[in-house]
Amino acid sequence: CKARGNIGPETRSLPPGSMAGLGGFLGHFDMLYDDERNRLYMEALKLAAADLRAERAPAKLSALDLGSGCGLLGLSAWKTGAFDSIVLLEANPPLAEAARGNIRGNGAEAACTVWIGSSFDVLPERDASPSAPPQVAEEGVPQQQAPSPRPPFDLCVSELLDSALIGEGVLPTLRAALQTPWLDRERTVLIPARAVVVARLFSSPALFERHRMAAGPELKGGAKVPETFRRCPGLHTAEHLHLGPFLKAGLMQFVSEPLEAPVSEK
Repeated sequence: CKARGNIGPETRSLPPGSMAGLGGFLGHFDMLYDDERNRLYMEALKLAAADLRAERAPAKLSALDLGSGCGLLGLSAWKTGAFDSIVLLEANPPLAEAARGNIRGNGAEAACTVWIGSSFDVLPERDASPSAPPQVAEEGVPQQQAPSPRPPFDLCVSELLDSALIGEGVLPTLRAALQTPWLDRERTVLIPARAVVVARLFSSPALFERHRMAAGPELKGGAKVPETFRRCPGLHTAEHLHLGPFLKAGLMQFVSEPLEAPVSEK
C-alpha cells in the first residue's frame, strides 16, 4: 500500500503479513489508484488551506484525516504546507501501520501522527477533557513528535464513500464526530462538504454474461441445474466494478443522460 498522488518520495509497501488483515478493505487499493479522484481531493485541499490561512493567520492550523487508510489524504493536506498538526485516524491496524510508514517515508513526522481506532471511540465526547489521545510508540520506532492538536480541528477530510455514496457509514460517522469537541459545525471545514449520487443507464453484453451461469449441461461434480436457472440473469449481491476499462475497450455504451439518484439511509 503506497500513498500515491504525487505527494512526495515513494514510501514502503505494507508488509506481506499485514495484507491478510485487510479483509474487506481491499477496495481501498482501487481508491488509491483513482487518479482523477485524488487530483480533485488535492485541489479541494489546496483551496481550503489557502482560505484558512487567509482567514486565521497567524494561528496554527490543524487537520483530521477521518478514516485515513494508508494516509493519502492526510499527507496531501500536509503537502499544502498550511497545517502544523495533522491527525490520521484509522480503525484498521494494518492500514494504520501503513500510514505511519508513509509518514516516515515522506518525512512528515513533525506534523503528522496516527490515531488507531474507531472515530466513535477515539474522539472524546463533548464533555470530556480536550487533551489529545496519547501517542504510542511502535516497537523499535521512535515516538512521533508531531504536536498534539487542540480541538476543534480547522479541517476534516474524509473518504468514507462507496459507489452508493453512504454505504460506508459516512453520515453517522460525521454526525457523531460533530458531537465531539474535535469537529465544530461553524469552524471546521469539511471535505467533502456535500455530495450527490449520479446514475446513468448503460448496455453491455459483456457484463450481462458475467451475471449468467456458464454454458454446459452440468456443473462441477456433475450437478445439474434447470434450464430456467441458466436463462435467469443476476447475482445474489451487487457487483461493484470500475466501468472505465469497459468503456475504453468498447464493451459498454451509455443509453441515457446522467441523472441524480435518490439516496436514503434506510
